[in-house]
Amino acid sequence: MLDVVIGTINELNMLARGDRVLIALSGGADSVALTYCLLKLKQMMSLSLMAIHINHGLRGHESINDETLVRLLCKNNEMELIVKHINILDIAKKDKMTLEEVGRYERYKCFAQAVNEHSLDKVALGHNKDDNAETILLNMMRGSGLKGLVGIPKIRDYVIRPLINVPKDDIYDFCKDKGLPFCIDSTNSDVRYMRNKIRTSLLPQLREQFNPHIVDRLCDMSDVIRAEDDFVEDIALDVFNNIVKRDGNILSISLFELKLKHIALQRRVIRLALKVFSPFLKGLSFRHITLTLGLVLMNSGKIITLPGDLIVEKTRKYLFMYNKVELVSDFYYELYYNNHLWIKELKVHLIISEVREGNNSSNYRISRELLKEPLIVRNAKPADKIHLKSMNGSKKLKNYFSEQSMPKVLQNKVIIIQNNNETMLIWGPQVVCSDKYRYNNKTKDKPLYIEVRGC
Repeated sequence: MLDVVIGTINELNMLARGDRVLIALSGGADSVALTYCLLKLKQMMSLSLMAIHINHGLRGHESINDETLVRLLCKNNEMELIVKHINILDIAKKDKMTLEEVGRYERYKCFAQAVNEHSLDKVALGHNKDDNAETILLNMMRGSGLKGLVGIPKIRDYVIRPLINVPKDDIYDFCKDKGLPFCIDSTNSDVRYMRNKIRTSLLPQLREQFNPHIVDRLCDMSDVIRAEDDFVEDIALDVFNNIVKRDGNILSISLFELKLKHIALQRRVIRLALKVFSPFLKGLSFRHITLTLGLVLMNSGKIITLPGDLIVEKTRKYLFMYNKVELVSDFYYELYYNNHLWIKELKVHLIISEVREGNNSSNYRISRELLKEPLIVRNAKPADKIHLKSMNGSKKLKNYFSEQSMPKVLQNKVIIIQNNNETMLIWGPQVVCSDKYRYNNKTKDKPLYIEVRGC
């Protein structure tokens, strides 16, 4: 078995000389065998090894025994150990997710934290060949696309799986031959979980009644699909980079460009966009990708809210994605001349002054002839109107926003400055001044300067 592991590591360049490696050590046969193999390679490749054990506290004394074994194993091999205690049951109830989803999400979050804190190069996980076959079948029954049929990635970013080509039975035999102690997770036989049903019922039937080498064939298939999936994903990434723009925490996807692409690429672009907000696609599925694409055929202004308070909104030209927290609450202030107004909701200063401060192009000149203090400063409302000759009279901001393809998250941050209940200035991505209040050289009085500054 050690030869197979070394062959996998070499074939995929999983490790480089001098790598600092974190081993995910649960105490089960897979992770114990993985630890043994990497300890054998430690001197040969000048590896620096440390382990992490994540205790979910779901199995009472079993969880305690797992942690005890892991601590002893690390102590005997003089290996640094990180132990994390996470109550995934409470998190699952709070976030309305399955224990499997929460467990996976929290584990990878712990791995990422350890990598950053300890300057690690790789995280080694103990998934084996049977795990891969089970994952393929599980995803197939869930109606997965190519990404699901790929199974478990052998290597992705800093995560490596050196045992991925080793059958489960070989790992058990290896542990017994080497006298390696390991724990048995009793929940692995609990058929309430779909994966366990596949392991204990479906795979044995497929092996006995259809193909004794079913695990090998499924893994061969995943290798073929993985190469093709990588190819399509590279194309999708190029499309994503060309048609998706990011402004702070807001993504915009060009509808015109998106519609030109094949449906397979459309789905992948949406998936890549969702991953910007949720790297592990927590709570998100193919159904949510379909819902998002469904907006393309709907009228402008349509909005859906996805898990994690992620909002997707369609305007005339774009699909926008942003988190709900980006929406600001309503605000209302009074503004006097020669005053600095702090708008806490937007974290900006609004300044009105008789003197232009510096040579800032963001200053805007207005006529003071018709002004009456105090001016009113507030959020923009769709029913607001502004008078512009270029717009043939008054125009509702609702229509102006639509023409500008401005999503609600940006509309919400547009500042309206009113004089005597009239909208004189709109301050947003563009500054728009009513003709009535625009300063020109024919105006008798000196101008007032308005400026908005970030904090």
